[in-house]
Amino acid sequence: MSTASSDPRIARKTGEGYDKPNADQELPIDINYQKLPEWLVSRQKLPADWHKRLEAIKSKISEAEKELPPGLLSQLPGPADAPVDYFRALQIRDKLAESGERTLFGGLSGQAGIWDKIVKAYENGGVFVGEAAQTMIQNVDYEIPYLRKQMAKCNQQMADADRRHAEYSRSAVTCANNYKKECEKLGISGAGPVGQQLRQLSNKLPGLFADLVQQLRGKKQLDAAVSYYRHFTQYAHGSEAGKQAAAAAAVVSNSSEQQELPEVLHVLSEELRAFLLSRKAGLSGSSSSSDLLRALAPDVVASTDAGDVGHMLACVEALLAALNDEKLRQLLMISSSSRYMERLQGSLQRKAGQEARMLAAAAETQARKQESRATLVGLQPKLAEIVAQTRSVKKAVEASLAKQFAGRRVNVLGEINNALTAAS
Repeated sequence: MSTASSDPRIARKTGEGYDKPNADQELPIDINYQKLPEWLVSRQKLPADWHKRLEAIKSKISEAEKELPPGLLSQLPGPADAPVDYFRALQIRDKLAESGERTLFGGLSGQAGIWDKIVKAYENGGVFVGEAAQTMIQNVDYEIPYLRKQMAKCNQQMADADRRHAEYSRSAVTCANNYKKECEKLGISGAGPVGQQLRQLSNKLPGLFADLVQQLRGKKQLDAAVSYYRHFTQYAHGSEAGKQAAAAAAVVSNSSEQQELPEVLHVLSEELRAFLLSRKAGLSGSSSSSDLLRALAPDVVASTDAGDVGHMLACVEALLAALNDEKLRQLLMISSSSRYMERLQGSLQRKAGQEARMLAAAAETQARKQESRATLVGLQPKLAEIVAQTRSVKKAVEASLAKQFAGRRVNVLGEINNALTAAS
C-alpha cells in the first residue's frame, strides 16, 4: 500500500481535488480598470473594432437628440447637459416608452423606437462595456484628479486669503498708529484736510515767541553773559566791537518782535557761546598775561571768574536748546517755507492713505476668498456626480461581465477603488 493511500489526510485532499475539478471557475476574476478593454478584446468578449462601432452609435445619438421633446432631458436623473452614453440612452428610451407608441407586435416605435435601436446597438457585441471602461479610465485618471486638484487649490487660496487679510489688517493698524503719532508730534488731529491744520499751526508762533522772550528777560545769567560779552569786547577791541553785542542785549531785554529772534539765535549761537567757551578756558588757567588783563579790565570783566562764566555758559546752552527745539523749528519752517509746507503735507497725506490702502487690500482678499469659496461649492457636486457615475458604471460592468463568465464574480480593481473610497 502506498504512503498516500495510508495517510487519510493526503487522501482527503486528493479526493477534494477530484470532487471539484472546476474549482478555478469559482474564483473571482480580478481585472485592472485600465487594462479592461484590451483584456476583453483578447478574450473575444468585446469586438476588436468596438471603437468604430461606438463612433457610429454616437453619430446616431447626435441626430436623435435633435428630435427629443423639449425638456425631456431635464426630467431624467442627473444634469440635463450630461453627455449621452449607454446608461443615459437607456433612461431616454424608458422615458419615451412611457408615453410612446408601439407596433402590432408590441415593439417600440417613433422616438422610443429610435432610442431602442441605439440601446440595442450598444448591447450588440458588448460595445457598451467598452464605452463604460473608457468612462472609468477617463474619470479615474483625469476628471476626478483634476476636480480634487481644483478643490485643493480653492482651499489653499482661501487659507492664503485669510493669511493675507490678517497681514493687511495688522499693517493697517500699524499705518494708522504711525499717522496718529506723526500728527500728535506736529500737534494736529489729522482728521480732515491736513493742509489746513498745518497752516493753522502758524497761529501758535506768536504765543511761543512771547513765552520765549519772557524767558529771555527773566534770566539774570543771560543778561550777565550779554553784559560781560559787551564790556569785554569793548575793552579788548574798542567801542565799535561791542555794538553787535549791545544790539543783541537790546533784543533780549526789550524786544517782542518775532522777526528779531533769529538774530538773537545767531548772536547766542555764533558769538556768545563761542566767547564764553573761550573765556572759560582762559580763566581756568593762570598766567601773567591773564592776571595783567584782569588788573586792567573794567570791574564787570575783572570780577568775573571761571565759575561765573560756567554758569553763564550753562544758561546760554539751555536757551540754545530751547531755540533749537524741533517743534519750534518745524513751526518756523511751516510758517516761512511754502516748499517745506508742501513736502510735509504730501508726506502726511501719503501716510494717511496707507491705512486706507491696507484696508482696501484686506477687503480685496476677502472678495478673492469668496470667489474661491463659490468655485469650491460649485466643484463639490460635480465631483460627487462623477464619483457616483463611476461607481455606478463599475457596478454595471462587473454585473455584465459576471453574466458573460457563467456567473463568476468579477472585480474591477486598481486606482479606481482608491478614488471611490477617498470620495466616500
